[in-house]
Amino acid sequence: MIGICVIGALLLVLALNLGEPSTVAADVSSELPDGPAAASSAATTATGSSSTEEATTAGTAGKKGTEGDPKKGTEKGTKKPADRRVTASAEPAQSQQELRRIRRLARSVSAGGIDPVIGPLSVRVGTFNILGSQHTGPGGDKGAGWPGWAARMPGTIERIKAHGASVVGLQEAQPDQIASLTRGTGYAIFPGSGTNSLDRVNSIIYDPGVFEFVSGSTFQMSNGIGTRAQPILLLRHRESGREIYFVNAHPPSGHSGSQTATRMGTFTRLVSEVNRLKATGHPVVLTGDMNDRAPFFCRVVAPTGMVASAGGSTSGGCRPPARMPVDWVVATSGVTFSNNWLDDSTIKRRITDHPFISATATIAGD
Repeated sequence: MIGICVIGALLLVLALNLGEPSTVAADVSSELPDGPAAASSAATTATGSSSTEEATTAGTAGKKGTEGDPKKGTEKGTKKPADRRVTASAEPAQSQQELRRIRRLARSVSAGGIDPVIGPLSVRVGTFNILGSQHTGPGGDKGAGWPGWAARMPGTIERIKAHGASVVGLQEAQPDQIASLTRGTGYAIFPGSGTNSLDRVNSIIYDPGVFEFVSGSTFQMSNGIGTRAQPILLLRHRESGREIYFVNAHPPSGHSGSQTATRMGTFTRLVSEVNRLKATGHPVVLTGDMNDRAPFFCRVVAPTGMVASAGGSTSGGCRPPARMPVDWVVATSGVTFSNNWLDDSTIKRRITDHPFISATATIAGD
C-alpha cells in the first residue's frame, strides 16, 4: 500500500507539471485502489466539438506476410440521417498523450505492477470488400458465373483467418454475410446487429481477445445515390492499454463528371474527420474501398499527413505508390507499416471481386 501511495504521489506531480492538477489528479485517483471515483466523476470534464447526435456506446461483442506470403508477418426513425460523433478534446495532442500515459501507469499500479515505459505496438489491420450477397444471389448483377454467398462464405472466412488481421474494415456487408462472418470468425462487430441494415454495410470487425470496445459512432457520407453511415471505432488494446481509432469508408464509384465530383466531396469529408480525430492524440487507421487510386492518395493521404501500407510519399509533393488498387489501409503519422499483403487470390477464386489487403501497423512507443 505504501508503494502504491508513492506511485500515486509521483503521478500527481507529473499531472501538476502538465498544468491540469484538479482534472488529472481526480482521474488518476479513481484508477488507484480505493480511489474516490465520485470525485473523479465530478472533476473530470471533456472539452471540444459537440455531437449532433449521441454516439453509440455499446458494440456487439462477440500476423502475416509480405505480398503473397502470409507467413512473414508479426503480431505480439423518420429524421434525416445525422452524424453520430465522438467528442474530441481541444487540448494539444502531446498533452493528451501524456494524460493517457498517466492513466495506463495508474492501471498498471492498480494491477500490482509498474511499467511506465510503453513500447511499440504492432497489430495486423485489413480491408476487405466482400461483395454484397445481393450481387450474386438470384437476379444479381454478377450473372450466373458467380457463386452465391453460401458458396463464397467459407473462402471469405478462411482468408480473414489466413491474414491474421485483428481488425478488418468490411465493405458491402449484408445482414446474412455479417451473421455468418461473426459466427465463423468469433469476431465482434461495429455497428452492431441492432442497427439499420444500411448502416452496417461498412462494418468493422475485430478480435475481442485482442481489443476491447471503448466507443463507436458514425458519420454520413454520400454513396452516389443517397447517404450511408461510415463507422468510427475507438478500441483499446487489451495487453498494452493503447487506444486506436479505426475508420472505415466506401466512397461512391463511377467516373462520370458528377460521380467523380461526388467522390471528391467524400474525400474532403474524410480529411475533416481524420483531422478531427487526430486532435485527440490517438492514432487513426483508415481502411476502405475508396473507388480511386492516385486521387485518394493525393487528396486524403497527403493533406492529413497519413502514410499508406502500399507505400508512396507525400514529402515535397504527392507521389503515389507504384501499385495501388482502389482498396486502402492508411494511418496517421506515428504509425509505420510493414508486410503489406495484396491478396488477389480472392478474385481468382471468385470469393469476391476485390483483393484482401492487410498490413502490420506498428505504433510508436511513448
